[in-house]
Amino acid sequence: MIVREYLVREIEERAETLLRDVYRHVYPYTVPVTAVDIDWVAEYALGLSFRPIPALRARFGVDGLLGRDRRGQPVIVIDTGLFDHPNEHRYRFTIAEEVGHYVLHFRHLSKATSLEDAIRLYLSIENWKAAEANARRFAAALLLPMQSVERQAAGIYAGLRDGPGALSGQELIDRLVALLVKIFNVSPEAVRYRLTEYPARLMDRIQTALKEGLATLPPRFT
Repeated sequence: MIVREYLVREIEERAETLLRDVYRHVYPYTVPVTAVDIDWVAEYALGLSFRPIPALRARFGVDGLLGRDRRGQPVIVIDTGLFDHPNEHRYRFTIAEEVGHYVLHFRHLSKATSLEDAIRLYLSIENWKAAEANARRFAAALLLPMQSVERQAAGIYAGLRDGPGALSGQELIDRLVALLVKIFNVSPEAVRYRLTEYPARLMDRIQTALKEGLATLPPRFT
């Protein structure tokens, strides 16, 4: 089985559309500027339920899977260890990645009504690396909406460059990343990676601003 592969632009647009729809009563003109409630998005906005499975990673090498329950309803199968995992970021990203599979690939994976079916379907995907990359990119776009990250990063950068305790260089970057981690409730690795991504390419702009001694971030590169 071969699943459709999506362009980065398509993934970003789909994630943004989902967030705008889910949060339209809270942020009518934009997407969330703080941590996304990923459980709410999955359960209440998309109608996905969770099915905890002990030792899912130990048995099959994955933290989560997408399938259907016996009633035919979409379900996220998740390793029970993640519910009490000390690293909440891992749980949040796992749910967001399976939401990505639901939005992008569910018509290919919808036949799975048991754990064994779900594993079999995942293993039958010939271009599974591309499918996983697409789902992870969707998860990043969902938990770290580029529009929101750009807005927050610009404000943080300007604040850290201003005043008697102004920071610069790697110290400023590390502090900016730490603050974004708190705002969006994701891992430092996810924030650093997101800062490099299209379309904002924020890390390049931060480096340029630092090199040129700018008080604010330059606009997006064209």
